[in-house]
Amino acid sequence: MHVRGLQLLASTALSRETSGAFHDYDCVLIPSHVALLDWSELYLAISAFLDRKGGGHLLASKVGATSVSLSPEVIGFKEALEILHEGGAERQLALRQCPLGLLSLCIIEATALASKHTEDIAPKFSCIETLLASIPIYALAGSRWPTFRLLDQLWSLNKVDFVELSDYRNMN
Repeated sequence: MHVRGLQLLASTALSRETSGAFHDYDCVLIPSHVALLDWSELYLAISAFLDRKGGGHLLASKVGATSVSLSPEVIGFKEALEILHEGGAERQLALRQCPLGLLSLCIIEATALASKHTEDIAPKFSCIETLLASIPIYALAGSRWPTFRLLDQLWSLNKVDFVELSDYRNMN
């Protein structure tokens, strides 16, 4: 009887998942013809970025009006962020398609701007805060996206300037 109940629960969960009742937080089921970005490619690029050993040359670029130096592996992130400009319809579509992918990009963007002492970082913190509040904890914890590794990298930077630049008062 116990095994039969588990089978029924599993088949119910599977039918809900295939009917769209559960959100694809890993972003692997989005058909390529409707995907705003190649979310799997972005995931692989972020994972490679986090696993890099550092060193190498940097490329000059811009994030908004701020000049930044980027390692070659993050150029793809910049291109994705240009597609997902703040306030655009594309960002709203990205939020529906892959909220954890968008969250990862917001964290990467905030990290890139963190050392530049610019007020451009405030909207990035807002993006992070909004997405963290809206994504269920089971999705944050169980997804393949390296959300916590990215946050750890961001929060390991100098926080004194973050308080001032982001207008975020609850930082310790």
